[in-house]
Amino acid sequence: MCMKKFRFTRKNSMIYGAIITIILILNVSLNRASYREIGDVLGDYKYTVGTVELVIKYRVGVEPGGPQVRYTYSVKGRKFHARQNVRGVPRDRVQAGQQYIVVYSKKNPNNSFMLFRFPVKEEGDFEKWLKEFKTNPPRLRTRRNHLPTNSAQIEK
Repeated sequence: MCMKKFRFTRKNSMIYGAIITIILILNVSLNRASYREIGDVLGDYKYTVGTVELVIKYRVGVEPGGPQVRYTYSVKGRKFHARQNVRGVPRDRVQAGQQYIVVYSKKNPNNSFMLFRFPVKEEGDFEKWLKEFKTNPPRLRTRRNHLPTNSAQIEK
């Protein structure tokens, strides 16, 4: 069995360069972030304020989804505990005790997402955001074909 010796030529390098470029373009386009309407994900929804209870910061390279946040929020007097991976927010910005807008499904309040781009720092911030959302509703930033990951449990 005779193997032909590989020779590095200009033609070979152009072919391999083109293949690598195509692979990189496909990878970027398939994994790019997109924005989805909240109604498409949750159906009929409402807003409330949630409080970050715990931030679990993973080491770089271990968890690509960013830190995981555990938070609580109340709907009609019932307290819910949820968790969610944080994407698109600086790692040190989200800290325990901070409050953010939470959007939840009216049909099933267990389905919720904390919106880290909309902090509630002062009295009146919640109403300010609700007014803003009437003309410019927030959108969920997701990777293509993926929903933000979260899960909620009711406190009894």
